[in-house]
Amino acid sequence: MKRIYRWIVSLSLYHRRELLAGLLLLTALLGFFATKVELKTNFKDLLGEDRPVMVAYDALQENYPDASAIFAVIEGPSATEIVRAGNRLASVLEDDAEWVRDVRWREQMDFFRSYGLLLSETEDLVDLLDDLGDHPNLFRDAFAGFSLSNMVMGMNRSFEEYDDVSSVQEDEDDLIRGMAHTAAWLGAVSRGFAGEVNEFEIERALTDLLADPDDDDLLRFVDDAGHMISPDGTVGLLQIVGQGDANDAVYGTQLTLHIRELCQAVNEEFLSTKIGLTGFPVILADEAEAAQQGMGRGFVLAILGILAVFFLSFRRIVLPSLAAIPLLVGIVWSVGWVAVTIGEFSLFSMMAPIILLGLGIDYSIHLIAQFLESRAKGLGLEAALHEIFSKIGRGLFIGAMTTALTFFAIATAGFKGISDFGIVGGLSVLSAFAAMILILPLILVMVDSRRTRRGKSTVNVPLKRLGLLAEGLARWRWGVYMGMFIALIGGAFMLGRLELETDVMKIQPKGLESIRLQDLILEAFDFSIYTTFAMLDNLEGIHCAKAELDDLPTVKRVESLASFLPSEAVQQERRALIRRIEPALRAADPDRDPAIDPDILEREFGDYADQLFQMKTFAYMGGMTRLVGEIEAAEVQLVETREALRSADPSDLVAVNQIVYDKMKREYESMMRSLDRTTLAWEDVPRTYMDRYIGADRSYLLTVYPTHSPWEAGFGEAHQVEIETVLDAPTGTVPIWNEVLRRMIPGFLRASVVALGVLALLLLADLRSIRRTVLILIPLLASLFFTFALIPAMGMKVNIVNLMAFPLILGIGIDDGVHLYHRYLVEQSIRRAFASTGKAILTTTLTTVMAMLTLGFSPHRGMVSFGWVASVGIGLCLILNVLILPGLIRTFDPPEAVAHNSSRRVS
Repeated sequence: MKRIYRWIVSLSLYHRRELLAGLLLLTALLGFFATKVELKTNFKDLLGEDRPVMVAYDALQENYPDASAIFAVIEGPSATEIVRAGNRLASVLEDDAEWVRDVRWREQMDFFRSYGLLLSETEDLVDLLDDLGDHPNLFRDAFAGFSLSNMVMGMNRSFEEYDDVSSVQEDEDDLIRGMAHTAAWLGAVSRGFAGEVNEFEIERALTDLLADPDDDDLLRFVDDAGHMISPDGTVGLLQIVGQGDANDAVYGTQLTLHIRELCQAVNEEFLSTKIGLTGFPVILADEAEAAQQGMGRGFVLAILGILAVFFLSFRRIVLPSLAAIPLLVGIVWSVGWVAVTIGEFSLFSMMAPIILLGLGIDYSIHLIAQFLESRAKGLGLEAALHEIFSKIGRGLFIGAMTTALTFFAIATAGFKGISDFGIVGGLSVLSAFAAMILILPLILVMVDSRRTRRGKSTVNVPLKRLGLLAEGLARWRWGVYMGMFIALIGGAFMLGRLELETDVMKIQPKGLESIRLQDLILEAFDFSIYTTFAMLDNLEGIHCAKAELDDLPTVKRVESLASFLPSEAVQQERRALIRRIEPALRAADPDRDPAIDPDILEREFGDYADQLFQMKTFAYMGGMTRLVGEIEAAEVQLVETREALRSADPSDLVAVNQIVYDKMKREYESMMRSLDRTTLAWEDVPRTYMDRYIGADRSYLLTVYPTHSPWEAGFGEAHQVEIETVLDAPTGTVPIWNEVLRRMIPGFLRASVVALGVLALLLLADLRSIRRTVLILIPLLASLFFTFALIPAMGMKVNIVNLMAFPLILGIGIDDGVHLYHRYLVEQSIRRAFASTGKAILTTTLTTVMAMLTLGFSPHRGMVSFGWVASVGIGLCLILNVLILPGLIRTFDPPEAVAHNSSRRVS
């Protein structure tokens, strides 16, 4: 290495043009390769293409574009306003063929009404048949007539079956749900009588009365026209499928921006509604934008802070600032070497050159500090350059190698995202070191020659107090050891509070509209938009998988072609049940008179109040307190409804009655129509469902909706484990991200152990002493320990973002120890070593910490945690090297022994 350094000095002094030409040629060549590097911005690229979940995902994207959809959420005061805005937005999107492939806004309700009974779950038909056995007049009561009076009459008739305590106890659960839905319906009718006629609210309340809303069928969440509207009528949901893969960060961001522009234009037309976007692609785009917010101000402050540190350390700004030149060249070289080797950047590995901004500048600072020290002593230019490399050259080389090998060791993580990060990080460090030792001496020669011609002297500001502090700490080392022992006990206590953050939404920026809307969908529709997909070879397999998945506690709903095209065996089974149900349905014979008489309705409400009281009595006698509570709530609402009826405007009464009449008539006619539609063939299924659930490879798609957000701590993994008991190759955003989390943490731990092992071996090879190797590693390991211990003290948890700070801590930390110890071996004095090299590591630490604290201005909670963890860890490396290393040296490798060993080598 000494020969290489002498050669570099010679080139810098006597062959500047040749060196400059060679550097420009090399930079141009690697810069050309850098332009060829591939940016893989899809989160799926973190796992590698050979993983089963990724193979399935690629097939999914090729056959089912819906898998990477964006969701438009429409908030409004009423379902009517939401539908108007949604229709307009759907029209605009459907005309945008360049960006939008498909829009999912309206379900095919004619199809469902025509085949309603055949499309019902077999279990539901069995339950209906059992209900008919217990209540033969079920249909007659439900469809006594279509008018409001007829409906209440039918509700009164339904109570005839409950004439004792045992009959009420038998149907307690159904009655509890029925009472809750009855109270909701009475409330909707009461508001209609009062002049607040809300068609959607009344129809939705009737839907809940006529069918069990606990069923997680898709129709539970659509209005009578097929629009996806929340049960309270305040939120609409529209699904948008782009022409490309929206889960790709670049395309997803472009698609999000474009669709937002369209939504904004529609918003301006419908001021009473508010349209926003959410979904995994949207959150990724918002996350990237939020990560950049505030960074401009933080970057400016960091630059000013770094310049201030340069001035305080070197009493000048220009020369230290010129260190940015080899740093930038090193980044170009690193990207070029990445292009030549692995050929791509992923979402993780593209962070490595950014980290290089904190690491790469350190080598230049060490070199500049030693150069100024040598020139200030009166050494000539050539002698000063040679003294740089003779005193710190070995330390620089070993520091660079240890840092680079730390990154390369990360490549053993067994997880592509981390492995690529390690390889790119190692190449970046080596490139930065090579650029520094080749370019900076040339810059020093040129700047120094110019200053000499102007008659300016070189000023060096040694950090004598740091040397004196180190010497004092070495003298009082046993007190330091005792203090460290106490700190270790406290750190162990704090370490017990360390937690892992598995909810990725909690490391996202606060206040993101897309995350609020994601949570709103879960609240309004009772299911998460983050789904798991599977592709099966045959429809029979889809049927079997759906049946098993429906029974899993973490599964809310399962969608597939099986929901629209039952197998022949299933159809045959359902036909037999429908034939047994048919006589009771045909015998209903409802009254089709649309007229309404307020006096008759008042009488029916009175009878209904008596029925409720009688049922409450039976429930009270049977100890059914929950049912008693629901009945009392219905009674209170009934009183309000009767009062509203007495003071209702005739036009409002007619309007409410017409809504009820149309809804009841439509439901009855649909059921009667479905009695004659008991065979369903391929050609009967609407094309939109065939395209949605059958791929180009003739596979069948199955979509699983979870009951909760899969990002919730603990739930996502449990949901994944349950699904894997049924499906062999589940894929999609949720399984891929679970796989990333599942492999990332163990990968980092394994890579860290390997990195420390590699560092120990390299130091051992360099120092040829186990004792000295251990002495350098002790402050580093202590820094890592206290960094982990301080994370809960800072109110944070370990997450997938701040974990990326630990390679940086390892690289900086080992550098500090290596530089100090190598300088100590040269100076044979703790005071002189810390006064000279200590100044350089203090400067590098301050500049790096200022760069990391720039992230504190970002609203992205993950990036903020990264900045704080990196800053704390890097700062601790300096502090603990200053606190511990002098005492360790004095105890285990005193200057007398170093001088003795040196004299023996000389002799």
